[in-house]
Amino acid sequence: MLVRKIIGKQSSYKKKLLFFLLLISIFPVSLLGLAASHLFSQQIQQEVNRNYRLTLSMLHNRLNDKISAMALSSISLASNDALEKSVAAGLLNDLELDSRMKIYVIDDKGRMFYSRNRDEIGTMLTTADELYYYWLEPANHGDKVMPDHVRYTVSAQKSDYANWTYIVMTPYEDLTKKSNQMKGAIMSIAGVFMLLCMALALFGFREWFRPLRSLLAKTQTTEDAPLPSDNEIEALDEVLQRLIRANKQLHDEIREHMPLAKERIYHFLINGELDESEASRLSDRFEPKLRSPWIYVGVAQVDDYIRFNQTYRGRERSMIHNAMRKAMEELCGHTVPCITFVPEPGQIVVLFAAEQADDRAFGQICHIMKQFRAHAANGFRFTVSAAIGDARREYACISAGYREALHMLSYRLLYGHNVTITTRDIRQRALLQPEESMLRYHKSIVMLLLQGNSEGAAIELEQWLEDVRHYSPSPDNAIGLLSYLLGELEYKLLEAGCHLHEIVSYDLYGRLRMMTVLTEIRAWLLDELFPAVACHLEMVQDPKSKRVVRQVEAYLLERYEEDITLQLTADRFGITPSFLSRIFKDATGRSFSDYLLEIRMNKAMEWLAYTDWPLQHISDRLTYSTVQNFSRIFKKMTGAPPGEYRRQRRENSRTS
Repeated sequence: MLVRKIIGKQSSYKKKLLFFLLLISIFPVSLLGLAASHLFSQQIQQEVNRNYRLTLSMLHNRLNDKISAMALSSISLASNDALEKSVAAGLLNDLELDSRMKIYVIDDKGRMFYSRNRDEIGTMLTTADELYYYWLEPANHGDKVMPDHVRYTVSAQKSDYANWTYIVMTPYEDLTKKSNQMKGAIMSIAGVFMLLCMALALFGFREWFRPLRSLLAKTQTTEDAPLPSDNEIEALDEVLQRLIRANKQLHDEIREHMPLAKERIYHFLINGELDESEASRLSDRFEPKLRSPWIYVGVAQVDDYIRFNQTYRGRERSMIHNAMRKAMEELCGHTVPCITFVPEPGQIVVLFAAEQADDRAFGQICHIMKQFRAHAANGFRFTVSAAIGDARREYACISAGYREALHMLSYRLLYGHNVTITTRDIRQRALLQPEESMLRYHKSIVMLLLQGNSEGAAIELEQWLEDVRHYSPSPDNAIGLLSYLLGELEYKLLEAGCHLHEIVSYDLYGRLRMMTVLTEIRAWLLDELFPAVACHLEMVQDPKSKRVVRQVEAYLLERYEEDITLQLTADRFGITPSFLSRIFKDATGRSFSDYLLEIRMNKAMEWLAYTDWPLQHISDRLTYSTVQNFSRIFKKMTGAPPGEYRRQRRENSRTS
């Protein structure tokens, strides 16, 4: 019951361990002590038994000799009991025997011929004596008898003379005394060893649990749930489970953030923030694909970034970037090892690994870029252009390849959108020389525009832009020519008494640099800038600008119930918003928006005074989004809310 209580499920591991340590320390020693005592006592007992048998044999032989020598037959014939007892009593007086040993000589009639007790000599054995049955059948009676409630070891032997029986009885405890003493000594020694083993077990148990408790104390934090205090192993198991969960969570977080870490490393590479040894070590660890001796840097960029940025936002933009990367990686497949990443919105950087920097590898990369452009044009709602730099042999040169590819993408100004630009194309274009006729176009285009010949200026511009596209050696050269054209236009306008900022409200040169292709520049010049200049010149040269203002006033009185803006009105009359705003204020003394607001408030006061229309209806007709907004503006203009204004007007009408 005690053992079951100790090793039961409810018992702590500490108690179980202590129990089994004590059991292991006690059991072998006790088993060894028992075995040793048994073996030693058995050997001693065998030695005692052997000596005992030798003594019996010697005793039997002595009795045979004595009886034969005395011729007991003559003594029997004399029938003198006293003489017989005297002879028998002195039969074994010359032998040194144990005082507790009993010796009997019994004749064939069952009469006691000899006994160390003189009173028993001459008596007859009876059935009441246990010795009687042993005398009859010694072989079937065993070697142990219990006369007088004392255990004796008995031995019997038939005499060679007259069929008498010699019986020798020795107390059993005399024969086993030495072996019992040896058993006691050995068990005492074993007990001492058991105590020592128990002490060592307790000491080892305490020393083993000390570092365990120290470890548990170190692993316990204030944020964690308390550990089991009564079972150190359960507490250790809980610590291990927490470590496993923390390790799994850390592994999941590392796996989740690994793409971001790789992106960070790629940014370091393209920005030149890693030296060759660091770049090689990180690349070998995170990107084994880049272990090839040569690396081509390619950049694919969305052509119309403004539209791309407005169309895709947040998570949708990230999904588009991932789709573009996956498409590029699938196209590369196993043919050309590559890695892709997104350094900025609308741009994909591709690092191609190649064993040789030859035409075959370069052709494969160009073909992949061509397929990717076709995939983007068909699968997405935008086009991309790509640039491929020269092969680089060292990781630290990747940043130079990236800058080279970005510079090549600026050549879209000359090549257009949805193209692949390589260093070979750039080298060939650098050999071009601008024709002298390109420089003469500036003056003719500006002169035709100032003379009012917009169609002639447009034809000249078309031809000039075509020459720029074919013969300009670089985008910088083209931008320089276009800037020279704008400078010529600004100079001629100043000569005519006009300022360019009166025509457009933005920076012409900044707008020019934001455009990526010549077709976009062409549309801007022909559809926006040139018509605005022509209109402005017409207004300045024709004093009938007041007529335009009157037309705008009539237009506002007619369309005040519509959603009218300065831009829509300027487009309606073919002039720029800035020009319309200026001439309108010069003619009326009020801004365009104040004039339109005054018309609407006058109409609101009229409807409030002479109609029963609800405020919601009036607000909707005057294109206000809410009644509250209309009421706020009305109160600001008239000093009273619409409802209060209606009540005052009607009270005034009744009194008059």
